[in-house]
Amino acid sequence: MRDRPLQVVVEPTELVIRIGFDTLKMAAEYCPLLFDGESKNCDPPYCEVTDANELAKDVARMIEDEQEDGSSPVRDLIDRAILAAMDDGSVAFKEDE
Repeated sequence: MRDRPLQVVVEPTELVIRIGFDTLKMAAEYCPLLFDGESKNCDPPYCEVTDANELAKDVARMIEDEQEDGSSPVRDLIDRAILAAMDDGSVAFKEDE
């Protein structure tokens, strides 16, 4: 589904993150990080994506881009989400005795 909204779902044995290509395209075009503060047009869209399929490939590559220390944006996201779940009282962890 090209227009699938961002989803994070738990399937029988996997945590799955999905986003449709057209949704990703719109997210890029309206990304506030792309507003440089000096453009003539201060209203979004801040850029124009001409190839949503290519954008998806590029974003996937950057999400998995591994640094020298083994970290990557997706691993950092998962680490922060695990910590947040623990801090929020997740019962998935063994309690201290």
